[in-house]
Amino acid sequence: MAAKFICSASSAKAVRFRLPCRLTQMRERWMADILIIDDDEDIADMVSLRLSLRGHTVHAQPNGLKGIEHAVQATPELILVDMQMPEINGEEVVERLRDKGFEGLIILLSAARIPEHLRRALDARCNGYISKPVERDFEDQIEKYLESAHV
Repeated sequence: MAAKFICSASSAKAVRFRLPCRLTQMRERWMADILIIDDDEDIADMVSLRLSLRGHTVHAQPNGLKGIEHAVQATPELILVDMQMPEINGEEVVERLRDKGFEGLIILLSAARIPEHLRRALDARCNGYISKPVERDFEDQIEKYLESAHV
């Protein structure tokens, strides 16, 4: 990438700098309070780090019961829930949150990439489904969900 830096002075007191450059349009991002409910600490840490680097506030809970308790108290804008966890699975977490009146976005995460899981996720009254391991465009997927909720 080539760049030019042009400097000119019309007097000893005034100097004008001009730096021609191409600006890319930045889209507005929604900075959100996000809760991750996942029993795999490594995945929760990685997802938390990636979303935090985009400016989101991220909290993590290690199981469904603690996640429900946190969500009811803190009312995050988005909850990412692992589909398969001990005690109660992701579908049950979604059902309990919706029954308690939680109206925010809920996205199920699953290592299984089969259509049956997608159907079950949508039947569980969640807003979407993302396969694990998360892809390179994971942050963009999350931001699309957030943008659609704020339209």
